[in-house]
Amino acid sequence: MQNDLKTVLHIDDDALLRASLGAVLRTSGYTVFSADGGRSGIDSAKQNHPAVIVVDYEMPDIDGIAVVKEVRADGEWGLHVPIIFATNKYDLTAMNELMRYGVTDYIIKSDVGIAGIERIISKYV
Repeated sequence: MQNDLKTVLHIDDDALLRASLGAVLRTSGYTVFSADGGRSGIDSAKQNHPAVIVVDYEMPDIDGIAVVKEVRADGEWGLHVPIIFATNKYDLTAMNELMRYGVTDYIIKSDVGIAGIERIISKYV
């Protein structure tokens, strides 16, 4: 288990975004784990206990909402880890559901860009 204060798990099926955000975060001193889908992201979260999770909405295996539900169900750590829901889809219904599950932040990736995602992560680490 990692549990490092500057550890981020990024779950997104967009390989270019994972690589770009990972490079920016590593340059800023973060340890970064990444996963290309919801199931592998959940597995990584449970194994590494990152300080922050950034998760996309739409992925090919299971969606970000299912990831949030499963992480939150994983005992004490899962209840308290900050989860940033990062998507390009503005969905008020999903936002309301995610707030019920304790999502820490909901951002539109195209509105904030990689630098903005890093700034938001830094608020929680």
